[in-house]
Amino acid sequence: MPDRLHCVAVAAFILLICSIGTLGQDDGGAWAKKKSAWVLLSPAERGQAQEFSQDYKTYLSVALSALSSTREVIRRAQANGFVEFTKPEQVKPGARLIIPNRDRSLILAVIGSVPITEGSRVVGTHQDSPHLDLKGRPILAAGEFIYYGGIKKYQWANRPLALIGRIDTTDGRTIDVSIGVNPGDPVFVIPDNAPHSDEQLRDRKYTEVFRGEELEPVFGSISSENSSATIEVTKLLLERYKIKEEDLVSAELSLVPNVSPADVGFDRGLVGAYGQDDRLSSFCAARAIMDLKGTPRYTAMAYLSNFEEWGR
Repeated sequence: MPDRLHCVAVAAFILLICSIGTLGQDDGGAWAKKKSAWVLLSPAERGQAQEFSQDYKTYLSVALSALSSTREVIRRAQANGFVEFTKPEQVKPGARLIIPNRDRSLILAVIGSVPITEGSRVVGTHQDSPHLDLKGRPILAAGEFIYYGGIKKYQWANRPLALIGRIDTTDGRTIDVSIGVNPGDPVFVIPDNAPHSDEQLRDRKYTEVFRGEELEPVFGSISSENSSATIEVTKLLLERYKIKEEDLVSAELSLVPNVSPADVGFDRGLVGAYGQDDRLSSFCAARAIMDLKGTPRYTAMAYLSNFEEWGR
C-alpha cells in the first residue's frame, strides 16, 4: 500500500469496524451479508489500527481547539522534517513545507517532481469542533456568551468544562489560556435545575430543555462583604494572571468538555473523546502527509481549515 494512503486506510479501518457489519441487516439491504471490517484484517493490520488509535488519542488530548490543533500538528510536522514556508526558493521537489495561517489553520505540503501547474493532490479537512465562545465582556452576572457549532444545548449542562484559548493584552502580551485541563485545575459548569425544581421545563421539547441564553457558566460564586462575586472574579484575574477586564475584549476564549480520550467497551473497540468532528479527518490527513516518503510525482497537500461548524 502506498505510504501516503497508509494512515487514511488505517483510520478507515477504525471507523468501519462497528458499522459495516451492521448496516442493512434489518432491512435485507446490500450491506446485510457484508462482514465487519475488523474480521477482514490480518493480525498485523489489527495491531496497526490499535497503534494508530493510541496516537490519535494522544493528539485529541491536546488538540482541544483549532488553535491548539494547529500548534500540535506543526510540532509533529517539524519532528518529521517539515519547515515553515518563508520564501519561493524553498519550493523544489521533495521539500516538506508548513504554510500556517494565523495560528488556526495550515497547509502541509510535499512538493512533487512535476510542476504544480500540471496538477496536485489535495485533502481538505477542518479542525474545529462545537464549543461555547465567550463574548468580549464575559464577566457579568448572567448570560454573556455564544455557542458555536450545531450543538445540542442540553448536553452542555452539569458537566465539567475547561476554559481554553488566547488573550492578547492591552500591554502587548499574549497569554495562552488552559484552565480545567490539567489535574488539580478548577473547572467550570453550566448548572441545571434539580429534578424536584424543574417543573416549568418539563413541557419543553428536548431541543429546548436549555435555550442559548440559559447556558450560563459559573466562573465564580464567592462574594465579599463589600463586593459581588463578579467583582471578586475580576480581582482574581488581575492578581493571578495579570489580566484586566479590558484585555478580554479581544480575547479568544472557549469552553470545551473536560473529558480525556478513552476506549469504549470491554473490547475497547471505539474511541470516546471530544472533538472527533472533525479532528479525526484532520489528524488522518496530517498523518498521511507526514508519513509520505520520498518525492511524489504530484505535489501532495493537506489543508487543515477552521470555521466549518456553524450555530443554529
